[in-house]
Amino acid sequence: MDAFETERLVVREVAEDTLAALLPVYAGNAAYLALTSGFAGEPGSYDLESLQRDFALARITPGRHIAGIYEAEAAPPVGVLDWLEENPTDGRAWIGLVMIRPDRQRRRLGSEALDGLLERLGGAVRMGVIRRNEACAAFARSLGFEPVSTVGKRMNAPEEIVVYERLSAAAAK
Repeated sequence: MDAFETERLVVREVAEDTLAALLPVYAGNAAYLALTSGFAGEPGSYDLESLQRDFALARITPGRHIAGIYEAEAAPPVGVLDWLEENPTDGRAWIGLVMIRPDRQRRRLGSEALDGLLERLGGAVRMGVIRRNEACAAFARSLGFEPVSTVGKRMNAPEEIVVYERLSAAAAK
């Protein structure tokens, strides 16, 4: 994946030696980690080893990308964007994660990064949202994603996932 830029952001694929700089993005989002890590509903700790494991899985998954979101070229990352170019089960691109460091939230940085990615991907793009994650569901709806189905998934506990979809501007025409 080539890096891309938006009005305020640079989004570029991360390298293994830059993972430590991304860790504050993950570690600062405790509510998300409580939903997705740990055992039996107890929040787990997300450390550099956890991020390195996720990065290794991304590297062996064809078409999966983890990118850092930066406000300026030399600045530390303010967020992370994780996506799959084409899900083999439905042929669509899927957003895996959009996360912004807590001190930079509420500035539409996640929206801007995701809009930039959606322009590049084109077509129909999906994202799965844990039903209990109201903040993420509101974020998806604010960007024009609409619910299309629900599925069950085992995370740190069984969860209902709402599948949202959005057509790119070019595909909607």
